[in-house]
Amino acid sequence: MPAHGRQTNALLIEYKERLIIVDAGTGISNLLGFEVILDRYKHVDLILTHYHLDHLVGLFYLPKFLSEKSVTIWGPGAPAYDTTCEKVIKKHLEQPYGTTGYETIAKSVECKDYNETGFDIGEIHVAIQPQKHTLPSFGLTFDDQLHIATDTCVDDKTFKKNVRLLLHECWAKDDESAQEHASMDSILELMKRHQKTSNIEAVGLIHLNPRYSDTEYASWIKSPIFITQEKQLIELK
Repeated sequence: MPAHGRQTNALLIEYKERLIIVDAGTGISNLLGFEVILDRYKHVDLILTHYHLDHLVGLFYLPKFLSEKSVTIWGPGAPAYDTTCEKVIKKHLEQPYGTTGYETIAKSVECKDYNETGFDIGEIHVAIQPQKHTLPSFGLTFDDQLHIATDTCVDDKTFKKNVRLLLHECWAKDDESAQEHASMDSILELMKRHQKTSNIEAVGLIHLNPRYSDTEYASWIKSPIFITQEKQLIELK
């Protein structure tokens, strides 16, 4: 739900000589301005955490940025879904939703399914964590650097992870208003529970609720939690 200047999920990761996009929300439009990074790569990997529309709609923007590149799209398959990533992408981009089909996303397109065993992108291992959501969704862990948890309730295992940065959804202040999503109170509770043993250096809030302003979110949080911003660059050294 893009509102108050917020876009739906899309994260650009440059790591170990690979360029990776996580989710294809309207935030894909923010690739405008990152052409210098895009120009360094002939291939892009796109990972989808699940297939809700707010994580797919940005696929329509990709031809503008990736028309001369090859793309591998990774999406959850069996046993979580009774379909494949390729079938979902094709259906989403064909009529009546699209016009020209998924082949126009890039110069060449390949779709691959993933499951709970995870997969490798070059030298990067992507571990998969099942999440609690209305549709099967999955958290993504990139080596010991980053974990992305969007469209999920909090999970104790997430806050025990050996990663430096956690990007976690935060839909509301308390569990009642968050319902099937993560709340600020639940995030704070688990951070406090694991603060002595956790290796997480910072938590960035993603998948924010447009009903609440940045000022309201800021009043709920405390270090090392921060509100992520569009086009924000986070460098892990």
